[in-house]
Amino acid sequence: MKERYNNLALYRIVATIMILQFHIFFICYPENVFGTIYLSKFVQGLTALSGFLLSQKVITNVGKFYLNRLSKIIFPALVVIGLVTIWNVIFMFISNNYDFPSMFYGTRAYNGGLLIQFGNYYFLGYIFFCYLITPLLQKSKWLGLLIFLVVAFIETSITKWMDPLYIVSCYIIGYYIGKFSYSQFVGKCKSIDIVNFVIYGVISAFLIIFSLYFTREGEAIIGSTSNRILTNVMMSLFGVTSMMVILVLFKFANYIRPIRFDKYSYIIFLFNQIFMVGATNVAYLAPEFWMKNLIVYLLVIVSGVAIRSGYDMYKLIKNRKKGATT
Repeated sequence: MKERYNNLALYRIVATIMILQFHIFFICYPENVFGTIYLSKFVQGLTALSGFLLSQKVITNVGKFYLNRLSKIIFPALVVIGLVTIWNVIFMFISNNYDFPSMFYGTRAYNGGLLIQFGNYYFLGYIFFCYLITPLLQKSKWLGLLIFLVVAFIETSITKWMDPLYIVSCYIIGYYIGKFSYSQFVGKCKSIDIVNFVIYGVISAFLIIFSLYFTREGEAIIGSTSNRILTNVMMSLFGVTSMMVILVLFKFANYIRPIRFDKYSYIIFLFNQIFMVGATNVAYLAPEFWMKNLIVYLLVIVSGVAIRSGYDMYKLIKNRKKGATT
């Protein structure tokens, strides 16, 4: 049986909450809160964690690997899309607003920017591309280095149109952290690994400090384009080091009985924007920001737990039927 580590589970939980909180600030808060962008960088941390874990997997059947990973991404997303679409249709008839496309979008409280209910699903394309290149990363370290350079170049090239996210680059970095230092971050430790915690904590702090400085002053020093690239590189690397800090900090928790709350993290991510945008926007019902937080957290967590629990029940019944026929 595959061994589970609580520090990995805790990071998934923490990162998922940080991303949800970022979306609440981004969508519902009437002002642009400086610094909340760092909450979004836990996306890069989660992606690095995926690479970190898959560095330990031996892929013998590439087709089966792709199919398995695709089903884990797509099936839950389709379930959420289907349920939300049903909600939108019902709301359309109840409200007598037959502009069906308008059920799927909304605007930011800060500047009226356009939002889509499933806007954060762009990440699914990124993560599946990460899975596509994983068998190639296993071929050789030199091929992996070449892929990293090509990917980093492509992700940097989009600077002309938008801020580079470096999601795939962070996946590859996480993969090689796992490849060469997996045991440093997993296993059981009776106390906090102070040395590595301080090292990674200091690196994270410097990445935040320097990226904040260049966000304010960098354009005058190195120019607009170079500044956007540099600040986004540092913020994305902060996402990776956040993973390293928390894994080292909570390594001692691996002595405790394995927790399974992290199994809800992906479903919760899929619901991140749902209850703040379009026909499913219930956050607007609350006059105070803290109340919006409470409503969104409650609905996202309840929905995520309900769907994952339903899926687990379906698997249990299916396995029992399969066992009864064999």
